[in-house]
Amino acid sequence: MICILVYTITIPWIRSKSLRHTQTVLGALLFIQPFPFLIIKLRDWEKGWMCTQIFEGHSHYVMQVTFNSKDPNTFASASLDRTIKIWNLRSPGPNFALDAHLKGVNCVDYFTGGDKPCLITGPEDHTAKTSF
Repeated sequence: MICILVYTITIPWIRSKSLRHTQTVLGALLFIQPFPFLIIKLRDWEKGWMCTQIFEGHSHYVMQVTFNSKDPNTFASASLDRTIKIWNLRSPGPNFALDAHLKGVNCVDYFTGGDKPCLITGPEDHTAKTSF
């Protein structure tokens, strides 16, 4: 079984952790680099936690990352740059970005109750939005 751990690290606390099983990345750890918070790193457990991929594209702190349960090679990130970015594990740049809020975005998650995945975001402007 293949497993990806997602850590959101804010010194001195770990903000969130989630576990995902996929068929493509073996023993990988995906986390937000503590300093600066602008990058996301993928680390390989079987290679002594060596960094195997760096994801760059946000212009302010990344607050959360979450995987799409319907496509385990895809994840979303929420940032204080007011964007949600959608990423693929095979590419260092985002597939696309959603600029839907007036202030920074603190959290993002996938809602998978329907046929298509839906993103739910929680920003600092005290609203919540969904994106399909």
